[in-house]
Amino acid sequence: MTSNSIPPKKDRLPSENERQASRTTRLKTKAVSIRIKLTLLTLAMIAMITTGSSIVAIENMDQELLNNLAKRGASIALSAAIPAGYSILAEDRLALDNLAAKIQASQDDITYLAILDNDGNILAHNKLTETGMAFDAIKGSPMLNTPDYSMQQVSRDGLASYEFKSPIEFAENRVGQIVVGIDAQRLHAAKESARRRILLISLAVLAIGSLGAFMLSKLFTAPIERLAAGVSEITAGNHQVEVKVTSK
Repeated sequence: MTSNSIPPKKDRLPSENERQASRTTRLKTKAVSIRIKLTLLTLAMIAMITTGSSIVAIENMDQELLNNLAKRGASIALSAAIPAGYSILAEDRLALDNLAAKIQASQDDITYLAILDNDGNILAHNKLTETGMAFDAIKGSPMLNTPDYSMQQVSRDGLASYEFKSPIEFAENRVGQIVVGIDAQRLHAAKESARRRILLISLAVLAIGSLGAFMLSKLFTAPIERLAAGVSEITAGNHQVEVKVTSK
């Protein structure tokens, strides 16, 4: 019995149109790949610059807010020390009480104000019940220490405060001390508000940068897309197609 052998099937070679279509597809894929890579690279650079700038801006803002608080607290303590000296020498307790109450009432974030004698006893306080008692000198976190005043962060009755102390002097003799406490929550709230504003600005810059990166990548890949479109037209049989070439 004779068996008929089946000749092996030869692989069909791609036609010219198929090769042109393949090249067109590769060009389009290349253009998309370049666009994506360029967009991601630009976005990464914008994100790094924006993040770095935001961190620096937040640090500078925090320091500026703290400096402003230090100046204000020192100003309150130093300005109160002058009239307090006269009242201490005159033994005018009513004037001292009035001074403490008025200064505390003029600044809503002052948590306490005490006028002490050289022994640390309270001569006047914004809370009248504290008058005559020994002032509880709490050791907090030192922040500033100058010949005219000192600043530290303390916690009294569960409330965090920035405490300023300034000596009361008269005729170059120390006669007492002013202690002013300013609520730390006000500074923390100001810091949070500033950080939110900086974050919103950073997000806006990042969004604008993303749009710019996309438009830039589209501009750079436009010639490749035009070339791919031209090849596609030629593959379709239109040999009169023209590919625009732009130059700067």
